[in-house]
Amino acid sequence: MCRPTYRGSVRWRRWAAVLSGVAVLASLPAAIAALPVADSSISAADLLTRIRASTPVAYQGYAESRAGLTLPDVREVGDVLELLGESTSMRVWYAGPQAFRVDALHPAGEKNLAVDGTGSWIWDSFEQRATRMEGESEVRLARPADLLPPELSRRMAAAAKAEEVTRIPPRRVAGRAAPGLRITPRSAETTIGRVDIWAEPRTGLPLAVEVTTRTGTRPVIAALFLDLELRRPDPERV
Repeated sequence: MCRPTYRGSVRWRRWAAVLSGVAVLASLPAAIAALPVADSSISAADLLTRIRASTPVAYQGYAESRAGLTLPDVREVGDVLELLGESTSMRVWYAGPQAFRVDALHPAGEKNLAVDGTGSWIWDSFEQRATRMEGESEVRLARPADLLPPELSRRMAAAAKAEEVTRIPPRRVAGRAAPGLRITPRSAETTIGRVDIWAEPRTGLPLAVEVTTRTGTRPVIAALFLDLELRRPDPERV
């Protein structure tokens, strides 16, 4: 009489346990994002002030931006068309406005920007080329670093007036509770309908931003952190 073997069923149970564990881990970000977010009592004016003053705040993390602007097809600005017409994934190490590095990640390579006190290095892995730029040009094309949540938010908040800002519900961004601020420009010369910013309340560092036109219902530009550490990066990273 043959004895039944349980080797197959044991192996299946082990794989089932592994798959279950992977499923739990994969669902954690969505579960965390769905948790109630405690709001801050900070006023709209104070939050705007902290956002504007957050330039010195050091951080490092991973961010993504999505842009859907329709621009003319001009070969000389092909990188800008790509930047403002699709999604961009970025890894950033920011020690300050004169010392930071941003890696724009692509499936087949990356384009890196490293800024120091006297200029910047640009590395293009597609062309295997490094370029040194001395100083900072007053007029330049947009680059991935400009779409990081802090950079984009501060540019949008720079000209905002007190009567143009209101508080909106908070969001959980990169695991952090972030109070929200809405800027509604009143100038007839702008096509921007609203700018929504969610920032870390203590430092004012913007964690997410959405820009919507006056005639639109969805943001034409959005950026947020998926991973963030509020600490100064190692010098060798920068």
